[in-house]
Amino acid sequence: MSKFIGAGVISVSLASLASLASLACSSANTDHPKVIGDDAGVIDTGPKKDTGVADIGSDVGSDGSLDAPDAETGGEGVRTLGLLVGPTVWTNLGRALAVDSKERLYVDDSSNVYMVDGKTASIYLTSAEIKAVLGEDPQLSTLDVDDKGTLYILDKNKGTSGAILASSAPHVVSIYRELKATTGGSPIFTDWMQWVSGDRFAFISRDGLWSSTVAETKVVYDASHVGGSPISCAGEYLATTPTHAFYLPGCTGSSLLGGPLDGSAFGVLIDADKLAKADPTVSFFGAVGRDRKGGGLLNAETQLYRFDTKGAYNRIVSLPSMIDVAKAAGDSGLFRLGPVVEGASGAIYVVAGPSIYKFSN
Repeated sequence: MSKFIGAGVISVSLASLASLASLACSSANTDHPKVIGDDAGVIDTGPKKDTGVADIGSDVGSDGSLDAPDAETGGEGVRTLGLLVGPTVWTNLGRALAVDSKERLYVDDSSNVYMVDGKTASIYLTSAEIKAVLGEDPQLSTLDVDDKGTLYILDKNKGTSGAILASSAPHVVSIYRELKATTGGSPIFTDWMQWVSGDRFAFISRDGLWSSTVAETKVVYDASHVGGSPISCAGEYLATTPTHAFYLPGCTGSSLLGGPLDGSAFGVLIDADKLAKADPTVSFFGAVGRDRKGGGLLNAETQLYRFDTKGAYNRIVSLPSMIDVAKAAGDSGLFRLGPVVEGASGAIYVVAGPSIYKFSN
């Protein structure tokens, strides 16, 4: 089977980030994760620092080509890509996007949270409501929804390391957990949180990939395994399933990293250079999200891909294409940094600037 590849402060809009992405990615960090050969196998995940990041995914052919049918629809058929909702109750959107079991979408602008039900957008939590709980102005970074429909919100301002807020209904919010000192005594500084299962969450910080429950907070993979995180490039993103984590450093040329959350192996899941040879339209990996099949979705700016935990993938084909929609909008980078999720129906949603687009199935 052929294979594929595959937030930073959200106080500025997605559109502003996209316009600066190339400069930010090229200048912020040029020390990208290294691939230790095609047959490197897995790396030791102990506390010592490693010299690079192993390639644990499947490889494309030596000529960079992709084998059918994975390079096309993978049996998914051709989808219809169209605008779902534009800036009605919001002006700009950040890089957070979550979906619940009823296919309601949640987005934010770093201060307020919004809900989209069908094609109707509404204010879910106001900045004032969140401030009343935090005791200070919010700086929202990440959203996620658990299997019971609870919305979790990462606020970066609260206390020493921020806090996870929880909401089960519009205009109702509480502090679920403050991210204080870890079991090792150091605080977690993070932009990226994902719900995993139960009371378990995953975070990316300067120390690596964390697993956190009420009982224990620990590093699953240290910084050497995740490319020296946080990279602080414009396209940085984290997604999880109940068993795996997918991390996108988000710099120009960055590959998609991933591995099991049991600490057994984390490395290059999808090599960016190999994919660029296979599809010259792809030059930047801008966001990664979970799919409903236990794998992930990758927004590669001009193309959208579904991949599994081994790195096998298929392209999500649509009419019109992402390239055509961006061209019609007069913005070649329209989808550049847009977060992506899949709903229970199989429809896929992507944030593009101040709007949300839908890949209907």
